[in-house]
Amino acid sequence: MIRRTVLAALGCLMASTGLARAEGSPLRQALSGLPAIITENPEPVQALFLDPSALSRVAGQAEGWPPEALRRISAAADMPPIRAMQGGGIQAWNDAAGLFLQQVRSLASVGDIAVVWRLTDAGAQARLLDHLRQRGFTQGPDGLLTDPGPISLMERMRDPWRVLRLGPSSVMADGDAVVQSASPEGVRRFAQVPAAGSAAAEPTVRAALEGVEARLGSGRIVQAVLFAPTLTLSQQDPAAVLRGGADAARDRLRRDAETIGQGLPPYRRGLMVDVAGDQRPALLVSLTYPDCGTAETAAAKVRAFWDTPAFNGAVPAEISTEAVNGETGCAATILIETAPRGLANPAFEQVWNAIQQRQPTPLDIR
Repeated sequence: MIRRTVLAALGCLMASTGLARAEGSPLRQALSGLPAIITENPEPVQALFLDPSALSRVAGQAEGWPPEALRRISAAADMPPIRAMQGGGIQAWNDAAGLFLQQVRSLASVGDIAVVWRLTDAGAQARLLDHLRQRGFTQGPDGLLTDPGPISLMERMRDPWRVLRLGPSSVMADGDAVVQSASPEGVRRFAQVPAAGSAAAEPTVRAALEGVEARLGSGRIVQAVLFAPTLTLSQQDPAAVLRGGADAARDRLRRDAETIGQGLPPYRRGLMVDVAGDQRPALLVSLTYPDCGTAETAAAKVRAFWDTPAFNGAVPAEISTEAVNGETGCAATILIETAPRGLANPAFEQVWNAIQQRQPTPLDIR
């Protein structure tokens, strides 16, 4: 285990102005555009992030991505605009969106409450807003565009600008971003977020983000999940235990019993990141702890759990861990690199699928 202290000079430089922090990594920029209040959200998944341009590295080309590259999107498939893609395919999505996915620099979403789009250039933003006006979105005096509605459920499911479940979409330009929410009030809450009041500045998120940036190297972040400890708080799903019959249930309970005491000490915040590396994909996890001793213990437990029978024969991987010490906490970081398997990220998929299916994972708190 290596313990790394984030350089104080770098921290001071990045904290000196909101602009400097916003111009960091795409993930940092995205979290800098979300208000810190999202960390009070009781939902286990507090924000999702997608960098479509990173798919170019995955696909090996700037455009004309093969379907397998789009299938790399797993956790971020729950983002409202990406969910709309499942209803009609990529071409229908491009037509309804008023742009190509390749023109989106990043997406950050908080459930169905709000989505912050960042586009590749100011021209793309202007063309997008004009596209929405041509589609009937009405513009208020403050530049806010409102969905004219109503439309059929099937149309709504296929439209990235009208897919929000909580109500008709409102959209507004915010600097280099476009904010989408289910109400004008929602747009205003997610617009013009001050640097000090952003999710990136919230102490536990800041520590987890510094951990990611310290370990990322030359890799590109394809997608990321900002999550609360409740996401991996181990809890049995009785239906899942019984599924498959009595023998399968006994085997599941036996495997779970073998992992008692192997779970992580409770962390304060987590980031789970899909990394497109130069040569191979990786899962990068960063968990915030109050001290580096606990962070080192947690990282060692993740590493030890990876190859246990309880994890159903995890994909072979090269694993490295570090405790990254920052001003607001210490991040337990675990980098899990695997051999390429087409355009997929096997480690990220395995952990995310296990979380979704409420199966044991290396990140469980027991």
